[in-house]
Amino acid sequence: GTGEITAVFNNKKQEQKEKQVQKDINLKNIELHIIKNALAKNEFFTFNSLKFYFPYLKSTTDFIVKNEYLAGLSITFKGIKRDIDCLNNQSKFLAVLKLLEQVEKEIKDNLTDFKGSNNFIPYLLKKVFIDKTIRIKKDSQKLDGQKEFLEDKNWYVFNANYGTSEEKALVKLIDRQIEELRKKFKEIYLVRNERQLKIFNFKDGQAFEPDYLLFLIKKNGKSITYQLFLEPKGKHLVEGEKWKSQFLEEIKERFKDKTWEFPKLQRLERHKIIGVPFYTNEDENDFKENYLKV
Repeated sequence: GTGEITAVFNNKKQEQKEKQVQKDINLKNIELHIIKNALAKNEFFTFNSLKFYFPYLKSTTDFIVKNEYLAGLSITFKGIKRDIDCLNNQSKFLAVLKLLEQVEKEIKDNLTDFKGSNNFIPYLLKKVFIDKTIRIKKDSQKLDGQKEFLEDKNWYVFNANYGTSEEKALVKLIDRQIEELRKKFKEIYLVRNERQLKIFNFKDGQAFEPDYLLFLIKKNGKSITYQLFLEPKGKHLVEGEKWKSQFLEEIKERFKDKTWEFPKLQRLERHKIIGVPFYTNEDENDFKENYLKV
């Protein structure tokens, strides 16, 4: 994940009149011993505790140095220039402590005390996927929202795709396959999930927010809507989030013969739920084989 927290420094009274500056420091650039000492101050961040929330975590060091955990986070330091340019270990330690408080809260907020249910409850799309303002750093790869590319793509529900390079590659792949899909489906919609929808792991109830949902409405026979959960993932991140891929595989296997029927006005709506293995640009052909077999 990525994120930031701000640490503010105000020293002597006369210094408050000096120009204030701010500097973003990634946790990768903070000394390892400082982060380890901050983790040691909170029992929540013992390895056994972290292992409960992240079953595939191999060590506390991995929690610090891997991008999918702390290394993807940054701290914004604000204060007078000479303080910011010469941050001492104590200042960095206190800032990391503050960041860890936020990390602990977010981890707990994403956990349910129950196992995931086999039941999927219908909601109107307009109740789930509402307009949302997102903030993007000016130097982020997400800044290019593919607006020009998506302008004439009526199958893509929103007008922009502020995603990672892997997420953009997935959208382009679907565009290349759209004519093939139209042979089987009369309606096709790809929806980006900006943390609006969560599904919960069957095993431990851990929350998962798949990046995209692909809706396919069948042309022939009984009208069925296929709902596919899609998750693009950089090759370097796959191992650390293996549980998500396993969860998607389990959805696919567990519900392959299941059709949900929901009454709507004077007819029944039929839906099939499908989990699709991670999309990675390097393994694009394998992915095509999986998601086109609907």
